[in-house]
Amino acid sequence: MHMLLRVRIAKVILEVVVDHRNQECFCSHWIIIK
Repeated sequence: MHMLLRVRIAKVILEVVVDHRNQECFCSHWIIIK
């Protein structure tokens, strides 16, 4: 469980870093996923 959660968080951070110029769009997607 903890490992999967860490992987998910790592993916979220990676997406933020890669797609930092589209933060608003990413935030909306993240809220939907959450």
